[in-house]
Amino acid sequence: MWVSALILTCIFVTNSNDELSQDELWHATDNAVEHAIDEAINLGGIANSKIYLEEEIAKKLAEKGYSVKVKIIRENEIDIDAAFYFDVFAGKVKCRYYLDGIRDPLIGIRLGKDYSLHYRIRKCPYSPYEQHGEREILEDCLNKHYYHSSRDGADFFARLENKSSDGRYYGLEVFITDDPLGCGRSCVDHIYFSDYTSNYHSLESLDGEKRFYLDDCHCKKYGISMESLSMEGLH
Repeated sequence: MWVSALILTCIFVTNSNDELSQDELWHATDNAVEHAIDEAINLGGIANSKIYLEEEIAKKLAEKGYSVKVKIIRENEIDIDAAFYFDVFAGKVKCRYYLDGIRDPLIGIRLGKDYSLHYRIRKCPYSPYEQHGEREILEDCLNKHYYHSSRDGADFFARLENKSSDGRYYGLEVFITDDPLGCGRSCVDHIYFSDYTSNYHSLESLDGEKRFYLDDCHCKKYGISMESLSMEGLH
């Protein structure tokens, strides 16, 4: 049974008593994910997050009487779109956990717990990404903090470890607006949290209350034209 909002990966389980259900596996994973996010934010990151989460799922299942070995599979090593989910296996049971509505642990670690309530991982509905060249679409994406597939951004597990990028796995990126750290720029998260320097193009929101900066590379990725968006030029 698929549940709205979040769906988790699966586990390999052996139980001499009752057979583990997919629903029980999903709830155990969901609870473990929420616990891992809280721990990551409180501790400033979790080492070996995949192993940590596997063990937490197993603990949640043990509380229900299941003695199981949990295995998480990440397909985003070869599939960029797979950064929005992971799989959990338990014996004959398999679940796919979608990171839809999950708090972003990296945002919580770097910007504070309150920010993580607003930055929840939700896949951007605008595809291809060049559609962001239309100002209304970009505005909607900024306001709702949609997440995008990224070759350079961190996936969920790297974010649990307080990493803004991961060279092995494809990840995610989200636009950071209003420069909460006072860095003099607001852009995609993995650049915002790095020492990367570039030309940043400045855009004022339609309501005039927000300012957004984007580097040349991401202007191209998102189809953003200085002329069409009436940007103010280099910042």
